[in-house]
Amino acid sequence: MNRRFAVTAIKTMASSSEAVVQKMMLALITAAMCAVLAGCATGPSVYEQYQAKQVAEAAQKKAWLAQAKNAHCGPLPKDWQAQAKTHIISQLKDPDSAKFNFNQREPIKGYVGWQKGPDGNYPLFCWVAFCAVNAKNSFGGYTGEKLWWITIRDGKVFGAGPASSPEKIELSPEYEGAFHVF
Repeated sequence: MNRRFAVTAIKTMASSSEAVVQKMMLALITAAMCAVLAGCATGPSVYEQYQAKQVAEAAQKKAWLAQAKNAHCGPLPKDWQAQAKTHIISQLKDPDSAKFNFNQREPIKGYVGWQKGPDGNYPLFCWVAFCAVNAKNSFGGYTGEKLWWITIRDGKVFGAGPASSPEKIELSPEYEGAFHVF
């Protein structure tokens, strides 16, 4: 009887140690799966980060547009159109053929580009105007009216360039005509 009891006890221990091993394996597998799944959820995706950045930039632009309305840009020169023509003509292939259309409204305050400051970059506030220019290309044919932007600060035109992507020029009617050019 002792022998029978001993065999039964050994069988029971063997089956219970198998159960312990199985439970340990299950716990190990569960822990490994949790670690793998935790590694997948590390934070916002690249798209979510991009979207958050776009929202923050839009809010910053809106704030700058509000500031542009009251920014100090210096006096608006009476001869700003003549100064603008000089800047634009210097960039054309056939300057003598240039035809200008300043039928747009008067320059308004806005911003263009960036300045470096002690606290990071900030927009360069200035007067901004637009002009339609039609000039001849290298082949001698007129290109059709193209929109150009003109920037004015402290009584001088300091920049002019083709607005080759008009969709990037944002008009902001809620700020009484303040806008920016990229």
